Amino acid sequence: MNRDTIFKKYDTGGKEIFKNLTFMQDEFPDQKPENDEGNTEYKWKLVFEDDKERSTKLRKLSSQMIFRLYEGNGKALYLLGITDDGDALGMNVQDLYLTLVMIDEAATRIDCEIKNVRIYRKERYYIVTIRLYKKECEFTI
Repeated sequence: MNRDTIFKKYDTGGKEIFKNLTFMQDEFPDQKPENDEGNTEYKWKLVFEDDKERSTKLRKLSSQMIFRLYEGNGKALYLLGITDDGDALGMNVQDLYLTLVMIDEAATRIDCEIKNVRIYRKERYYIVTIRLYKKECEFTI
């Protein structure tokens, strides 16, 4: 499993999030339900019907990222393919690609760094962990 085989039908060029993917062999377990506070955020997938909905959700995601970074003193962990209840459902390749693009755009919008993008297999689906960093200590919420 590697970037070229998974995303061969998709344009990954120029997007920071696709540059340093690590493919894990481990099974990803279910998690405890998401906590509304703290620096960890669960997202099952970020896929939208139209550009207007996507634009609105991108603004909300960017704001939420700032909150999670604030809660973690400049560090946040995103778990993608995980429901708010902590169920590790995963997502198909197309939803994975669209979700990663959305995370990349939100991170770029708030000028934070994407690190440690790890992709796990769960049967025929994918789960991703992403660590985000923002050097500035002052956040606007």
